[in-house]
Amino acid sequence: MKTAWLTLVLSGCLTGSAMAQVQVSGRVSDQEGQALPGAAVYVSGSGKGTSSGASGEYSLQGLPADSLSIVFSYVGHKPQRVSFYASRDTVINVSLQSQNLSGAQIRAERQLVTERVQTGVVNLQMAEIQKLPALFGETDIMRALTLTPGVSNGSEGSMGVYIRGGSPDQNLVLLDGIPLYNVAHILGFFSLFNTETISQVEVMKGGLPARYGGRLAAVTDLQVRSGDLQKHNAEFNIGLLTAKGFAEGPLKKGSTSYLAGARASYINLWAKPVMKLINGRKNLIEENIEPGFGFYDANLHIFHRFSDRTRIRFTGYWGFDRINSRVINPSEQDPEETRFIFDMSWQTLLGSVTLEHNLNPDWNMTARLGVADFDYRTQQSFIRVFYVDDSRSGSVNNYFSRIRDHHAQLTFSGRPHKNHFVRAGISYIYHRNLADGNTFSVTTDPPKAVPPPGTPVYEGHDLTAFAEDEWRVASFLKAGIGVHGVAYQVKRSFYWDVQPRISLAFTPSENWAVKAAYSHMFQPIGMLSTFGIGLPTDLWVPATPKIAPQRSKEAVLGISAYYPVKDARLEFSLDGYYRQIDGVLEYVDGAAFVNDADWQDLAARGKGRAYGAEFMLRKTGKVWSGWIGYTLSWSYRRFGEINGGEWFPYRYDRRHGVNVVFSWDIKPGISLSASWMYGTGNWVTLPVTAYSGSVSVTDIPLLMQGGANAEDIQSRNNFRMQAYHRLDLGVSFRKTKKWGIRTWTIGVYNAYSRNNPFLYFIDNDNGNIMLKKLSLFPVIPAFSYGMKFQDIKQKSRKK
Repeated sequence: MKTAWLTLVLSGCLTGSAMAQVQVSGRVSDQEGQALPGAAVYVSGSGKGTSSGASGEYSLQGLPADSLSIVFSYVGHKPQRVSFYASRDTVINVSLQSQNLSGAQIRAERQLVTERVQTGVVNLQMAEIQKLPALFGETDIMRALTLTPGVSNGSEGSMGVYIRGGSPDQNLVLLDGIPLYNVAHILGFFSLFNTETISQVEVMKGGLPARYGGRLAAVTDLQVRSGDLQKHNAEFNIGLLTAKGFAEGPLKKGSTSYLAGARASYINLWAKPVMKLINGRKNLIEENIEPGFGFYDANLHIFHRFSDRTRIRFTGYWGFDRINSRVINPSEQDPEETRFIFDMSWQTLLGSVTLEHNLNPDWNMTARLGVADFDYRTQQSFIRVFYVDDSRSGSVNNYFSRIRDHHAQLTFSGRPHKNHFVRAGISYIYHRNLADGNTFSVTTDPPKAVPPPGTPVYEGHDLTAFAEDEWRVASFLKAGIGVHGVAYQVKRSFYWDVQPRISLAFTPSENWAVKAAYSHMFQPIGMLSTFGIGLPTDLWVPATPKIAPQRSKEAVLGISAYYPVKDARLEFSLDGYYRQIDGVLEYVDGAAFVNDADWQDLAARGKGRAYGAEFMLRKTGKVWSGWIGYTLSWSYRRFGEINGGEWFPYRYDRRHGVNVVFSWDIKPGISLSASWMYGTGNWVTLPVTAYSGSVSVTDIPLLMQGGANAEDIQSRNNFRMQAYHRLDLGVSFRKTKKWGIRTWTIGVYNAYSRNNPFLYFIDNDNGNIMLKKLSLFPVIPAFSYGMKFQDIKQKSRKK
């Protein structure tokens, strides 16, 4: 009898052991400890696999309690196999070594759309971006993002990125975790970011996790890549308007690396001869115009690994832009010459130090200190020179805006349980904001543009804390639950908010998922933009005792699916969203940024709403890749002081948007790309009637000298501009040489020369009042030549 019971018990144990299932989870990173999102993780011989998330985490469930062999792979890195006997749930963290891919075809892997709990996420690999057609011969990260559904650059020459009907200030742009207030060079023609120095870029268009705060609409997260720990590499590229280069390598082999890059423009080499030709043709223009354009930027990244558990990295960025022009108008009637000088410049600075430490196999800590600075200023000079006695009279108007932030952040992340991945942290930001500085002086010798004494400076203290949990409720259900709390103090005013965030992903099968999200957001710093039909001038302003912060609530519902095909993958997504905003800012009617009044007296606070749907079908493969996107959207604003208190369309309310992107590797070393985009025209405000009259110099010192128009504007944003669309083409030729890789890139911007509207203006043509359109770019050829040198010291020793 005892023998029978013993046999029965042993049989039950063996049967239970055979039926037992375990989970294997962990994190995939590179040698520098930087997360590798989209890394492939699969169990050899079983057909089971997954890919790592945005922070490198992965989870394999339902594995047999048996001998397992798990393979980890990521593009540009050596695959790693881990074999072990899984008797219980196991955590495995791996660090993949980089490998030389000289001459090899690069195909990036990304996390499957069904595996993320968030919806509305766009992830672009640098290899994809570098294949796209280039403006003036240079590929651009932010321009590539505007080729995806729900993301727009507003108009040709616009400096901002508009996501789901929100304004540029409502998009949080992070460079290694530090927010930026400016993302563009030269009015949006180039972004701040050099593609060679960025490892990944990700846009979250809605349903934001609790770790993000300070903005209402979206997050654009860019990570700077670390330099090579084993060998020295360098690259140089020259295009139609810019030249750039970078170098990387070990400062101490295996533990310390550097990555340095710089870029400069030489637009004046083209602009000045063209304007000289135009100045010589008096039938085209009366004045002599001397333009000046230029920008520069530099990146530096230092990485050091103290041990396998502790790493530190430094990121530095500096960018400077300047646009200036001299307009000289000799008078044929009076013995005098009129000179108008315009000088505008802006500067972006960023620096951060990040310490990462693995407390144990399950928990990580990240501590960061950083500073970000954006300085904008203009100077306008009006001078008359009299030929009779060489006497002069004139005036100068200076305008300033500056914001500087100091950051401190501490974050913990880990897996306390196999079904939970938790993040929690606190952060503090000290804001120093010179919101609006104006000076006017009667002088013929323009002084250096410096803020005048007594210019108001707003000091804000921003303290936040968050906690979030990515919870696998069941094999078919994931939930992202979190809360973000903020306390903001400026002068004697105190604002606070508690922001719940929740995301759900229902996955009946691994091929498709239904997702939903709700988020509440809080924004203490906003932007005022001019609403007219000319060039926009933006002013960053803080919440004050008079101006409360902005708040929003958003709900998102979406479907994601993927279908594997031979050597490729099809992905599909459809998202619908609705957002309500309270506290948006707008200039009151008749106000502008150059004004002696306090900006708080010129700003109106109102409400906004945005809603729409986005569709995207995407194919990734070895030979050809691309996507088709469509956006249907609405965006409205309402203010008590504007438009009679009625709702009106937001300037960048675009009803329809279409994006088609295609890249084809014809054969090794030759790739072809094309992109076509269409967008419904933006809204602008036009007057119904205008009355002319003289205005003295003392009334309006510079902008309206000699006369002015009083305009009758009956409604805000009452005219929709023409639709915007264009086709870009590009082809690149890569060839491996003894010294490295040579690349020729040739392209065409706006291939069928569409005259897209940049701005509209009203002109009096012989007594006839006419609305005229200004377009910036017709068809423009593009080219660039690049040289990439790899393992420089090793090749020097061989020689």
